[in-house]
Amino acid sequence: MKIPHTMAKPEEMRRVLLVEDDPAQLALMARWLEGIDNLEVRRVPRAEQAWRMLTDRSRWDLVISDIHLPGMDGLQLLRKFRKREPSTPFLLVTAHKEFNDALEALRSGASGFLTKPLDRSELVDKVSALLNARHEAPRQESVLVVGARPEDPIVGCGALLLAHTYRGDRVVVAALTTDQEGKHSPRVLQARRGCRALGAEFLVLDLPAGRLREADVVEALRRLLEATKPTVLYTNSDHDEHEDQRIVHRATLRAAHDVPRLFAYQATTSTVDFHPTLFVDVERRLEEKAAIVGDNAALGVDAEQVRATARYWARFSPHTYTEPLEVIRSIA
Repeated sequence: MKIPHTMAKPEEMRRVLLVEDDPAQLALMARWLEGIDNLEVRRVPRAEQAWRMLTDRSRWDLVISDIHLPGMDGLQLLRKFRKREPSTPFLLVTAHKEFNDALEALRSGASGFLTKPLDRSELVDKVSALLNARHEAPRQESVLVVGARPEDPIVGCGALLLAHTYRGDRVVVAALTTDQEGKHSPRVLQARRGCRALGAEFLVLDLPAGRLREADVVEALRRLLEATKPTVLYTNSDHDEHEDQRIVHRATLRAAHDVPRLFAYQATTSTVDFHPTLFVDVERRLEEKAAIVGDNAALGVDAEQVRATARYWARFSPHTYTEPLEVIRSIA
């Protein structure tokens, strides 16, 4: 049974500060969040007001701020707050599905980011996860996953990414290209939903599919690496039918020379020359991956193919289901 807010003891209440200059959006987000048990939501329209509240010795469990605000913006507020409070979760929201906004959010120490129009369940799930994570062990790994296409990371190593997020690692998935429909295409939307189910952040660079230039990919990856500082990186294999995937692989090798662990996963367009040497046991997470993939044609595979592929690669290991990886570099 849910305990009404008025019955909760003061020490049980968790406090969230919400910063948004659009009155209708502010009211909507507050209403959604107030449905979470034992959550006190305070709301202000300006970052300057938020900063005064954040420095008045009150305890805050989470800050949520729009990036684009009049006067001090959300990123400036985040940077000031991080100097004072390095561990309190801070979630950024933007109306712009821009790669630069996402990079700046990660680089500045954001705990996550959301894009408008907001989805109620996504906001509530993200806030709940951040509040609960405050009482768990600190994250051990920073994991970056890059794919030429939005679906590549989920199909290639989705169960492995689930294992990372269950362990508490931070996972960022970056799709380099989209199709002609851009960031609103079914492939992108399904990949975004899939990454949400994985517990991963999802970025779209929106480079031109079929016309990638390796130098552009290298530059984009270097910015990603600087922002995320990964200890583990997964990328496309060089053994692929499509040039875009091969370009992403080569660009990763050029950009990620300082990442201690670097692996290539299998995509739906990988060729018979894909030669994995590491077979990761994914039996505990395989059905979750299969459920995420489902029967959605946008991802290029269905749940039964996910199971069959994992079973096939398990022949080369003592496990029942595995995801295969080409080991490029693995330094303890």
